Amino acid sequence: MEKALTFLATDEKAHFNFFKQCVEVYLKFHRQATIEQMRAVMHNFAMPAINDLEHGRQRVARIKSLGIFDEDMYYRQVYLPLLESLGVERQEMRGPRVKKSAVTSPLPE
Repeated sequence: MEKALTFLATDEKAHFNFFKQCVEVYLKFHRQATIEQMRAVMHNFAMPAINDLEHGRQRVARIKSLGIFDEDMYYRQVYLPLLESLGVERQEMRGPRVKKSAVTSPLPE
């Protein structure tokens, strides 16, 4: 199990680094549009597809009750460190709320 989780963690870190580099490029050339998309995604974050699973709401409640992951952990351990690593100020993320449907709008080329 430890070996499998180590492989999984390595794979997830590679995905993170790839997508982080993509966002850095967009921030360089289309900062405002990228921040608007980041705001839409990061301010409406939810665990992917968890509610599509059987007993999804109960799973979320159990995860929170076990202290595995919750909104505060997301903010302190994901949101703030990610903004810092991208060079995005928290103030830049305070803008008009973006509808979830806006997440699908493409960034300028």
